[in-house]
Amino acid sequence: MGLGPMTTVSFAEARTEAARCRALVNDKIDPIEARKEARRIVTATTLHAGVVTWIRCWQSGRRAVNHFPALPWADIREFIPKLKVKEDEGSRSAVMLHLVILTVCRTNEIRRARPEEFDLRHKIWTIPSERMKMGLPHRVPLCDTACDLVKRAMETARYGYLFPGDKKGAPLSNMAMLELLDGMGYSEITVHGFRSTFQDWAEEYGEYPEVLADKAIAHKTSNKARRAYQRGDMLERRRKMMDHWSQYCAGVSASVVSITPPKENPAKQRLIRLREVRLRVGLGTSTVYRYLAGGKFPRPVQIGGGRVAWLETDVDAWIVDRVEASGPGAT
Repeated sequence: MGLGPMTTVSFAEARTEAARCRALVNDKIDPIEARKEARRIVTATTLHAGVVTWIRCWQSGRRAVNHFPALPWADIREFIPKLKVKEDEGSRSAVMLHLVILTVCRTNEIRRARPEEFDLRHKIWTIPSERMKMGLPHRVPLCDTACDLVKRAMETARYGYLFPGDKKGAPLSNMAMLELLDGMGYSEITVHGFRSTFQDWAEEYGEYPEVLADKAIAHKTSNKARRAYQRGDMLERRRKMMDHWSQYCAGVSASVVSITPPKENPAKQRLIRLREVRLRVGLGTSTVYRYLAGGKFPRPVQIGGGRVAWLETDVDAWIVDRVEASGPGAT
């Protein structure tokens, strides 16, 4: 009987499983049938949990689309060391799952990731629009640990994929990470569920604005007022949040990271002109200047020749404040 590819099953695990199967045979139990029965039980349990969650969400008026079985955020610190053990054993799916957790991306986004998408100098991963659910390119800020994982994966990249599979020309199987979780004793959760783990952490522990968490997971919110102010991607503000998430996952004690942009050294910060400001905030030129005159909009800086521009972080901060002021029930 097959135990799975070498990318997900170590030699030590194979020996342990072989001994278990021999014991079953000695008890006149077919190991293959025993495994099928165990999987049927897990499938039924997961399906039941999903149906219960959907019904509860429907009864409370909330959408159930993102309620995948997830690891509680308080347990992530216990999970990561176990995952690192698998990485040290040479499991590519463990490296991929660790990167999923630190970037909160979707399975398809990481499976088909290509080395050229990663700008490790500026610590940015740009996912092309064709792999994004919303059909738009998505920039992902990379923490130091994520950069190290990408560098490690690049050593075995082939077929144009960061995580190649055993089949020539194909990426790693979409079941690889699920099989890894199952082998680690976490069959009750899903890979997609780590996005929910992050969302819960950001709201309950980090106390970050919901608009930032939505941006991090490239999620299209149903709140029309909030969506109107989400034209910018808030990359640098998300970077601080994701660095904090990485520290928490690693068990490093850290206070909540301030997302208020520094006011010193404006020359080192990105400046955006009026046209981009208008696109981000969804306001016309006259409205922007009317708000500015009334002290309700960030002040621009002079960039020479009578021209002005705005600090990107100032505009992002204004968007967050505007969204929070709109309230959760705004439409």
